[in-house]
Amino acid sequence: MSPPPPSSTSRCSCCKVSFGFPFSIERNSRRFFIIQNVSKPKLLCLPSVHYLNNPQRLADIPIFACTQEPHSIPGSFLVHDLETVHQLVKGMNTESESNETNMSTKFRFLDDTSRVVWNDKILQALKQIRERTLTQLAYDEACMMISPEQGKFLSFLVRAIGARRCLELGTFTGYSSVCIAAGMIEKADSVLYCLECNENYARMAEQGWTSANLEHKIHLVLGDAGTSLQRLLVDKRGWFDFIFIDADKERYREYYETALDLLRVGGVVCIDDTWWSGRVVNEEEYRDAETLGIRQVLELMQRDARVFACSIPIFDGMAVAYKLETKPTHHDANPFVLSQLLNHKLVDVEGNIAVGKTHLVQGFLSMWKEEEKENGRMPRVFEENPNSTFLAAFYKQPQVFGFSFQMYMLQLAQQVATSAKDYLLRGASSDDIVVALIDRSLWGNRVFAQCNFHLGNLQEEEYQIYRSVYEQVEFQPDYLIYLDASPWICLERAKMRGRPAEAALQLSYLEALDDCHFQQLISTVCQGKVNVVVVNAHTFCTPQQVTEKIVRNSKSPLEIRYEDQDHQGGNWFLCALDQDCYVQMAKGATDEEWLQLLRRWLPKNQPTMDRICLPWISHQHQVPNYVYQAYKRLVCFALSSHIAIEFHGKAT
Repeated sequence: MSPPPPSSTSRCSCCKVSFGFPFSIERNSRRFFIIQNVSKPKLLCLPSVHYLNNPQRLADIPIFACTQEPHSIPGSFLVHDLETVHQLVKGMNTESESNETNMSTKFRFLDDTSRVVWNDKILQALKQIRERTLTQLAYDEACMMISPEQGKFLSFLVRAIGARRCLELGTFTGYSSVCIAAGMIEKADSVLYCLECNENYARMAEQGWTSANLEHKIHLVLGDAGTSLQRLLVDKRGWFDFIFIDADKERYREYYETALDLLRVGGVVCIDDTWWSGRVVNEEEYRDAETLGIRQVLELMQRDARVFACSIPIFDGMAVAYKLETKPTHHDANPFVLSQLLNHKLVDVEGNIAVGKTHLVQGFLSMWKEEEKENGRMPRVFEENPNSTFLAAFYKQPQVFGFSFQMYMLQLAQQVATSAKDYLLRGASSDDIVVALIDRSLWGNRVFAQCNFHLGNLQEEEYQIYRSVYEQVEFQPDYLIYLDASPWICLERAKMRGRPAEAALQLSYLEALDDCHFQQLISTVCQGKVNVVVVNAHTFCTPQQVTEKIVRNSKSPLEIRYEDQDHQGGNWFLCALDQDCYVQMAKGATDEEWLQLLRRWLPKNQPTMDRICLPWISHQHQVPNYVYQAYKRLVCFALSSHIAIEFHGKAT
């Protein structure tokens, strides 16, 4: 996608031809236009027209006018990028008729080189896609299409690495997907996954795939790219050979991180629009979400030890990264550092249903595999394995099976806690790495019991019986890793993993669980007996990200304070935003999106966000549900980012 240029048209004083999209370059203090005439391109000298200061890319070149009369862009002119134009006019005498023949020869040469990989059917399909895009869509949409040179480059990359499993984020009208699919190896299992959120664009893309005879290679996935990526992570981690990212720029870092998880070692990820009209390097003037998103991913790629990356100066800029087979080099993400920090410790991983606990635990085990070769011992995972039939019966009839199922799960949780403590006790005198990881413990079991009591699935007498049994077992982990995501995200992930026992899972139940998790999390942090690590799990978190937070928490614990008096401006969160913003916040956000939102509220004399003041809300019925959901997400993000929290008003 490219920011659209200003809208105007031109009428040449030399030939009186009206044209829609000329291209201006400066050579030897003279300015030239290439325009589309009826029969052939023509090069004209227009020394008096305005010239753009930033000519690196086509989409930023305005439509210059001899008459200065503003008109709309017809969108019928197809032109190569600046480098191609330089080659066309190099050494030309603009008054010479022979130059037109020279120009035609060079255009023909460019067409001939295209046929190395692209056959006539593909070339024709690409031409149709460009014409259809430029004539059927408004220009601010049409400019999202990549250039022909970028298309050739994508085909080259795909063919060069022998890719047969490719992924594209942001298909638009299909030009880039045809280029990628055309470059793929011809094998029966070759496939290109195309992620697109706009159904109209997707239908236009399908026309191009059919014209190019590539529809058998392409699998369309309609919907939000972030959600689609999380689905692919379930069974396609490390599966793709090539990934092309050209979607919403503000989420580039999120897409890049997930793409690396999906990419095999030796695979390539390519990111489009990394110049962004020069806005990326102008930090003072451009701080919009899209520019910040591109800037953040480029800064990450520059220091990312997982890849070998470089920038490609083509059209509006592209960045290419080759995934390396290497261990993380950052000391905070080193598995040896983590093992020493957690050695002989009990680590409890908590959070709502389907938030990603098992995903994280398995990631830790994978990260520790290298150490297993050296010390001969792996950290051990302890988890509940409830009877799936009993679980399904509870979800269908919670009031009927509430008490019996809760006591059954309490028994399993007690067994898990006992086994984990015995494991640590047996390894106390060992020099090996001994770490007990628990995927939901007694801490989480109590949350479920409180939730079922509030929902009426447990009667008062039943809940008191539960508590008397619960308190007989002492349990206190050394570390509690709490994964936070909105109930909407958790429900989507539950559907995605497709466990039959969770088929009857309802959003209302996940919201109630989220409420109880939140209340107990705040209580645990305030008590200060357990080292709590809160992680924003809006997207699946990696072990490296959690490791850095564990190391940071070991140096600086989380901070929550209560103030009895109301704070001036303390209620800003409840009244400063419109409903749509609250609803969006309630569904969760990435760390970058939260930071962008909070920066809007920063006083001008406060350069950093190290503390936020909020009213204490003890029960969701004090405010509308969507506000309370947004409130919980904000608090958990603050804890995840080590932002101190001051709750004002009486804490109950």
